[in-house]
Amino acid sequence: MRDNYIINNDVLSDVNVDLIGEFTVPYDVSLNSPKYINEQAFAECDKLTKITMDDNISYIGVAAFKQCANLKTITLSTNVTKLLANTFESCTALTEINTLDYITQIGDYCFMYNISMKTIRLSPSLTYIGTSAFQNCRSLTNISIPDSVSYIGPNAFTNCYSLISANVPYNTDTVEQGTFLNCINLVGIGMSENTRYIRPYAFRNCKKLKTFKVPATLLSIDSFAFQDCVNLRTITIPNATTELQPNCFKNCISLTIICYRNSKADIYAKNNNIKTRYLDR
Repeated sequence: MRDNYIINNDVLSDVNVDLIGEFTVPYDVSLNSPKYINEQAFAECDKLTKITMDDNISYIGVAAFKQCANLKTITLSTNVTKLLANTFESCTALTEINTLDYITQIGDYCFMYNISMKTIRLSPSLTYIGTSAFQNCRSLTNISIPDSVSYIGPNAFTNCYSLISANVPYNTDTVEQGTFLNCINLVGIGMSENTRYIRPYAFRNCKKLKTFKVPATLLSIDSFAFQDCVNLRTITIPNATTELQPNCFKNCISLTIICYRNSKADIYAKNNNIKTRYLDR
């Protein structure tokens, strides 16, 4: 088995791409047990089905398991706290990830194209979700993002076609560009009362979104943020929202803006022939 990989200075690398079935890191505790998995160490090992990590492992390199097409189950070391860029990208069979409780950061493209993943339970210590981290996870049905998260990168959930519900956590003040773009089955989104900015394309083409209440803290809605939300019937916009950029509600053909009379939202609605309903002061 040792012929299938190299351990040098505590780093496991150069795994044989023909490795079949289940693999435990380290495979044999009598050998020098690695502490680190090198970048791309298991990349394209498309015959692997299960990975179990010993708790000696404290670091997983960039793209370490990228394109392990038949990998179904991962059990992480409890000493791994960060998942770097592309770690599990295009693991198209992956359905089960154990021991995420200690993960504080999920890097860019980390789970991109994991098309079989239906659910994932995020760590209550998580603070960071990178760009396109879950993009094209088209079987993901819901996700609960803990309030500890302060940043969610652009396109984090783009093309998650099965996503029904999600939330913007308390410590995240910006819904970045394309965060929920093309989440065509999204019917509910829990918004943080601390959200201040909604960037371009953030909710574009969320066709099943029917109502949306903007938090009282929101300052701006950028262009195309809600474009093609054709079933969006009402959006409630507070006085604090003083910037509504051109085309932010483009093709929202069913929309009524609920707002205060003579507010920026009211003026925007009139200038763009959008129906309004007024709030009582």
